[in-house]
Amino acid sequence: MKRFILLAFVILMLRAEDGVLKYGFEFKDGVYHLVELKKEQKKLCLGKICSIEKIYAEGNYSFTSTYEGKVVNSYKNTLFFIPDEKLVLGNLENENLNKDLNSCSSKEVFHKLLQDKKHFLENEELNYYGNEISQNLKIAKITKDKIFFENFVDYSYSGAAHPSFYTSGFSLDTKTMELKTYLLSDVVEDSSKFRNFINKILKEYLTKNKEEWADWDERDYFGKDEFEFNILKQEVVFKERGLYINLRYLLSEAGRSMDFFEVPYENLKDFAKGDLKRILEK
Repeated sequence: MKRFILLAFVILMLRAEDGVLKYGFEFKDGVYHLVELKKEQKKLCLGKICSIEKIYAEGNYSFTSTYEGKVVNSYKNTLFFIPDEKLVLGNLENENLNKDLNSCSSKEVFHKLLQDKKHFLENEELNYYGNEISQNLKIAKITKDKIFFENFVDYSYSGAAHPSFYTSGFSLDTKTMELKTYLLSDVVEDSSKFRNFINKILKEYLTKNKEEWADWDERDYFGKDEFEFNILKQEVVFKERGLYINLRYLLSEAGRSMDFFEVPYENLKDFAKGDLKRILEK
């Protein structure tokens, strides 16, 4: 009997790593918030969206490698499901499982996520050092018309030179259900004043974090030198308090630890346009 109870406890603990959380919206202190949905709660709908389900899974799998001895595969992924529109946001690591994702029910999406986890964790083919994938999709900001998502992906695959990561993001229009990604040029007006501003704060940021790189003060960040990096053409992500600007194509892989450049919203008021301007005007 004790062994049965212990086994049941272990199974419950394993299942606790995976699950579905149901959220609704509330408007408080002039800001929209995501809150766990309760049966008695009166629904606040934003356009066509009245609720959102967060579907997540994570886990580890250990095995013996011919080359390295004991190694570990690690998996973590988050999807969002919008029941009102049967829309799935996020991706599975196994591309074949992404097919027909938007025609699935919430239970079917969750089942696919568990399949994805199992396939990744138990895949030992040519796996010498252990594999890791973490896709952390989260809601960064909510307005009446838009929900802004941020996705941080951290991964390593067996045989690769080193791990890597990237940040991406998009908005979901609550009325049209259209998805949109942004470049910096979509949300700021290009002007000499803006160029002076971004040059100054970016050089300060890079110099502060990597002092031995002596050429930061000589760089042009608008594509006019041999590096041809134009910051206006880089992807941006709306976060809670500021705008993330992707520096991935400016930095060497060794310097990617600095790819977390974020500018507070209030510092962009003088240059804002489009969705950024609409956020700052509210």
